[in-house]
Amino acid sequence: MRLTVLQKILWALVGVAALAFVWLQLWADYRRDQAAEVEPAFRATFELTDHTGMARTEDDYSGRWMLVFFGFVNCPDICPTTLAEVAAVMDGLGEDAAQVQPLFITIDPERDTPSVLADFVP
Repeated sequence: MRLTVLQKILWALVGVAALAFVWLQLWADYRRDQAAEVEPAFRATFELTDHTGMARTEDDYSGRWMLVFFGFVNCPDICPTTLAEVAAVMDGLGEDAAQVQPLFITIDPERDTPSVLADFVP
């Protein structure tokens, strides 16, 4: 049985398509491996003083999600309400709450001293 010119061209196109498919699969695996080795685009580095007066860095919370909230103690409405919402979320997480660290960061450090924050945050 002899192949016509059109059949030869079609078989050649099938071969090219198969090679392209295999190449794309290998390229996708390579890109996935490369993406796994890349550092994140953003990594928070910080040093903050907690409500006990102790300096904390991102290393203290390594391996946990950080739930960050900015506010101040003299905020009459929104800050206490939002802190209550954060507490409710933490309660709702149950055992998974150990994987999350809520952080309250004051925007009024002159008045919000560690002792003031120690009374406010709980």
